[in-house]
Amino acid sequence: RAEDLERGRAKLRMRRPHATTAFANRLALGELRLRLTDAILKAPAWLQPGEGVIALIETGNSDKARAWAEANLRPERFHGSGALYDATLTDDHRLTEERVSLAVNAGALYTVATLASLTDDRFLAEQSQKLAEAFELSFGTSTSELFGSGTADFSADTSGVIRPGAGAPSLYNRRSVTSWNALAVSAFCRTATLSAENPWPDRARSILDAILKRRVKGSRVRRTEVASSVLQFEDAAHTIRACLDLADLTGETSYKSRASELADRMLKDMLLEEGAVSHLIGADGHYGSGAGVFAQCLVRMAKLNGTYLKDAERLCRLAIAHDAERPSRLGAVVRALVMLEAKGTDLE
Repeated sequence: RAEDLERGRAKLRMRRPHATTAFANRLALGELRLRLTDAILKAPAWLQPGEGVIALIETGNSDKARAWAEANLRPERFHGSGALYDATLTDDHRLTEERVSLAVNAGALYTVATLASLTDDRFLAEQSQKLAEAFELSFGTSTSELFGSGTADFSADTSGVIRPGAGAPSLYNRRSVTSWNALAVSAFCRTATLSAENPWPDRARSILDAILKRRVKGSRVRRTEVASSVLQFEDAAHTIRACLDLADLTGETSYKSRASELADRMLKDMLLEEGAVSHLIGADGHYGSGAGVFAQCLVRMAKLNGTYLKDAERLCRLAIAHDAERPSRLGAVVRALVMLEAKGTDLE
């Protein structure tokens, strides 16, 4: 059924592209942000993208943080290791599959820790610590500084259901995904701000250093360590944000320099023109889309390059046009729009 829905959306986009995408280039930033924010508010809490909820809090909807947490951190969602299940839910929120993945847990930790820092909510801070402590048991490996990808079903198992045991070896560890590890870095940086003494800055640094050493070749970020690994937009975007987050946390400016270097390479590799990067812009899944996260990074680095703000705005508009049928899943783009509004920029 999901494939049928996606096929139907694709047909609609081909039949009426101007009706669904023209607003992305026509409306001012504030109007775009309000339209997307409204779509996120209308979605049930358990379907709201984490980045979108953060954007809601940053724009004054402080009551949404606890609602999102209560919907997504229900006791039945936790595995014995302390990690969150990556699962499809029935209408009454029961699990239909039991598996854990680094993507879901890194995204959840980033969201919860950010919400905790924005709201000073003790419950959210406690949940952040619990999720962070579960990472080593659920995703740690004995052969790498990087995390494995968990027991998400990337194997050839035909059962469709994989039931993980605590500390079970990953089925996908050998191809641990760069963007998921980079998001874990950002999540640990957020968690580190919630208490005075904790191991998260050092753990974040070890993961990021491994990414920069083993996954970056010629300022291009690879998805895995395989030589033929395909370059994907989200891997570079999340790695750049991880560099900025660690630099902000520790004051180590070398990471900010690496972020700028990687960003410049990305901008050279991509053409910010209508349709040119459509295959690189996905809507938010369990964590922010590459387009939204990269746009956020460009705004944060605006002082380093005067063209970054215009590049960020153009990328946001492209992402909105590409996913006009699913505005509630553009949470990372909404956060970027909030940041752009604060800078007071609008392209002619």
